[in-house]
Amino acid sequence: MIKSMTGFGRGEFVDVSHKITTEIRSVNSRFLEIKFRGHTIDLETERSIRMMLEKLLNRGNISVRIEVQSLIESNNIIFDKERFELAQNILKEIHVSYGQKINLSDIISFHDLLKSDNSKKMNNENIISSVSAALQQLDEMRVQEGSNIHSDLTKRVKALK
Repeated sequence: MIKSMTGFGRGEFVDVSHKITTEIRSVNSRFLEIKFRGHTIDLETERSIRMMLEKLLNRGNISVRIEVQSLIESNNIIFDKERFELAQNILKEIHVSYGQKINLSDIISFHDLLKSDNSKKMNNENIISSVSAALQQLDEMRVQEGSNIHSDLTKRVKALK
């Protein structure tokens, strides 16, 4: 079975307090590169997600965007000063060590610097469920696209013969 390297999958998980939406995009690349955007997840959850992706995907540039919407009313949006300062320090270190100037917007969005008080109460298994649903949809799209590519190539070979 031929699978395309290009695909998209979207998964959601909703519980009483949160709606978690995950989007996974895959495009052609020589190596497996995984980038996370959106909601900040802890390292253990990220590691679990990476293992899920590596198990199914051998190559490609993979973008995983996780968005968490609180379903509980809260007006307490907090600026994540620690994350901002950590990112600034990393950029400064890159500039000093390698002479490479990188903008903050190249690695992080402003939305990533805002967080809600409710985000700490979330179950990471729910995030993994959302990612799993998106990964399943991504794989289905890659299989379908691979089938289309196979069919197209077969027609072209027959036309050439």
